[in-house]
Amino acid sequence: MKELELKLISAEKSLFEGKVAYVMLPGTEGNFSIHPNHAPLISSLKAGEIEYGTSENADDVKKVSVNSGFVEILKNVVTVCIE
Repeated sequence: MKELELKLISAEKSLFEGKVAYVMLPGTEGNFSIHPNHAPLISSLKAGEIEYGTSENADDVKKVSVNSGFVEILKNVVTVCIE
């Protein structure tokens, strides 16, 4: 199974770094999901929840509330900078 490397960071600290199966994000133009082999992308985020599922257990879903931020997707690495 292909995986993504998720890096979830704020100005103060790293909140999560690890392998995930998918990431759902609150984009300023609407919610969207990222899966392995996604095209390169940079997008702004609005207030909402980031949801991600770990690859070890498809039922293991985590959620993080955000006020705003940015995401970069490049070569199966998803870097999310949040407030």
